[in-house]
Amino acid sequence: DFPIDVKVYLRAKAVQTTAYGKAIDGTEILSNIVELSRVLVEYSLPPATTPENFYVIGGFNGWMWDTAPAMIPVNGAPNVFWRMVWVDEQGVKFNAERAWDNKEVGFGQVNIGGELAGNISDNGGNLASATPAWYLIVVTTSVSGGKIIYNVDFLKPEVWLMGPVTPGAGWAEKEDGCSFEVPATKDGEFVSPAFAHASDADAGLRVYVKVPEFDWWKSEFMVFNKKIVY
Repeated sequence: DFPIDVKVYLRAKAVQTTAYGKAIDGTEILSNIVELSRVLVEYSLPPATTPENFYVIGGFNGWMWDTAPAMIPVNGAPNVFWRMVWVDEQGVKFNAERAWDNKEVGFGQVNIGGELAGNISDNGGNLASATPAWYLIVVTTSVSGGKIIYNVDFLKPEVWLMGPVTPGAGWAEKEDGCSFEVPATKDGEFVSPAFAHASDADAGLRVYVKVPEFDWWKSEFMVFNKKIVY
């Protein structure tokens, strides 16, 4: 029965993290406990947490949630999602569920960024492109003031080849001549460059999309049994 007076116990925690925000084992330090004997609580809000899953829908799939592809979480950064998406004049939206549940995230609910942000406009709350094209969409989620913040970057749709089959036969990111051809149509194919060297079955061929500020292997994928596996 709000408002109420309650006791509150506080303890500070410090921990060293990696560049990607992951806690380093053995570095945690806890302070002593401090008691606040009377704290007036006027009301309580449910906790806000970043979504574990994220889906994209739009003109590219006829606005059908049952076929809406999942955004791919960056390895080691579950609050960052990416996906290659065909964005047209109808646009796209996002949601943590495959459903029209009034929790969809569109033009008015996101912060738009990225090198191709200038191509994106508002179409009835949808994130639309006047010139239909493929985009690499990266969504970074965070919580501030009890609300989920969505930063959506629209980037060049680059797919890269890596490994012994490339001209450099190595593991350099974004090696010259190793990017896939980008299709000009929704139903087109991303085509890899021809292999420069022969390779045996265990040579370690890799394919990846480079998400800014993350190592290539955090957004790589491969084909197993004729299906893409991230």
